[in-house]
Amino acid sequence: SLKEVIGVMGVVQKAFTGDHDKSPELIATLVEMSQLSRREGILAIDDILPAMSNEFLRSGMELAVDGAEPEMIRSAMETELSYLMNRHNRGQMIFTSLGTYAPAFGMIGTLIGLISMLGTLENPSMIGSGMATALITTFYGAAMANLIFIPIAGKLKNRSDEEILLKEMIVEGVLAIQYGEHPRTIERKLKNYLSPKIRKEVKNNF
Repeated sequence: SLKEVIGVMGVVQKAFTGDHDKSPELIATLVEMSQLSRREGILAIDDILPAMSNEFLRSGMELAVDGAEPEMIRSAMETELSYLMNRHNRGQMIFTSLGTYAPAFGMIGTLIGLISMLGTLENPSMIGSGMATALITTFYGAAMANLIFIPIAGKLKNRSDEEILLKEMIVEGVLAIQYGEHPRTIERKLKNYLSPKIRKEVKNNF
């Protein structure tokens, strides 16, 4: 719909901003909460929840602090994650569709230009400029598809994959805290979600 097409512009802005990977900070936060939970009990985490900027993490920890069963916590967080994936897929589909349609519309413009040019065949001096005008629409269509729409769709997919992986890591971290696992075990488990390069950076932080 038109509303979805207009709304996806905000998604594009997010895709090209905030390149900083927040996974090391999230792992540090989860490990600190696990230490606090083992030291003072999981209810002690309730005092630091309002200061959390990550809404997904905060909502998961609220369920854990409230004593929800691990299965219920996983179900609630994975449901939210599935809705996020649907929204992201819709944004990707919009730009993929635009990349598909742009060359076709460019060709339609070319055909219209050729029809107009054929109407002026009695004036040979107009054929060159008319042909150039007719072909420029094909160029614009191909350029917009391959330089704008399709690359943006790819960029959105990459960012979506990164965000989904980050949220899956949060789900595992929240459940590990709920189960009362050792902070070192949680840290080791969450590092598996990171690339080797980022894993080394996290190692230097602890």
